[in-house]
Amino acid sequence: MESFRSGFSSSALARRRGLGLVQGYGIYLTDERLIVTKEESKNKLAWKINGGSLFGTVTSEVEPFLNDTHRTVDELDSGAKMLDVKLDQVTMVELKAPSLFFKGHIRINLKSDKPFQLLFLASSEEFSNESFNAAKTLLVEHLPNVLKFE
Repeated sequence: MESFRSGFSSSALARRRGLGLVQGYGIYLTDERLIVTKEESKNKLAWKINGGSLFGTVTSEVEPFLNDTHRTVDELDSGAKMLDVKLDQVTMVELKAPSLFFKGHIRINLKSDKPFQLLFLASSEEFSNESFNAAKTLLVEHLPNVLKFE
């Protein structure tokens, strides 16, 4: 019977969609699979100063979160999965830390498909460094044979 190993979700994990970023993903491991989920996130209105407008603009932002709550395999299976692969299909996981001005990433290379990538928002964003450390701990502990640091 498949069992949950570890994982976390964070607002600092994002994927590109067109020119923008979609925030709020989770990465989880069972003893058989690697699962990436799209997490429910709460949005809030924010005012940002920018060069395009004298008075700034009102935007919608994701409320920051970092959640390492234990999940059951059934909960993972019923969630919005973006990636669900057997561990033996993972050939390499590349981990790059975020910096003050640049995003980091988790790039998952698979035997049968193109790489899947999650971004860590720049370290100035809330929970970015904590999310990187959670990913590093998760991957060093459970997937050390395929882990590569950039």
